[in-house]
Amino acid sequence: MSEAKDNFRSNLFTQSSALVRQPPPELPKELPKDFLKDLNLCEKHLANVFRCFLLFSEEKRCRIQMTIYRKCKERRDKAIRERVWEWDEGYFRSLNSRSRQALLGELQKELEKRQELLERARERNNKLGAIHVESRISDLQRRLEHLKQFV
Repeated sequence: MSEAKDNFRSNLFTQSSALVRQPPPELPKELPKDFLKDLNLCEKHLANVFRCFLLFSEEKRCRIQMTIYRKCKERRDKAIRERVWEWDEGYFRSLNSRSRQALLGELQKELEKRQELLERARERNNKLGAIHVESRISDLQRRLEHLKQFV
């Protein structure tokens, strides 16, 4: 493979990594499958970013597309977090006391696992991985704090 193609792929990966630095909110496994059906998931904007990278292979020529996608992603992630927050509260309240405690226990174990993952990512100097895990930890901590008030 030519050096130009390698540079292009490397540049595309770097730019796309920057776009997904903050992962979308994690969805609870109990969430209905159609939960996000009417939400703009920003697929068209992301496709425009990749199309621009394929055409121009330069970040500065794709800044507008990147900005549009980033803003859409921020709105989308905020809307998802708000919906999950509301759904989670209703779901949690519908559980009996024993099931609530079991769910809180599962979430606490998951939090501990993620904290271990974060330590490993930091030990390996995996900055992008650490950013992702930190985001997941933050969401999980907020979820736990929110649900504990309904025990």
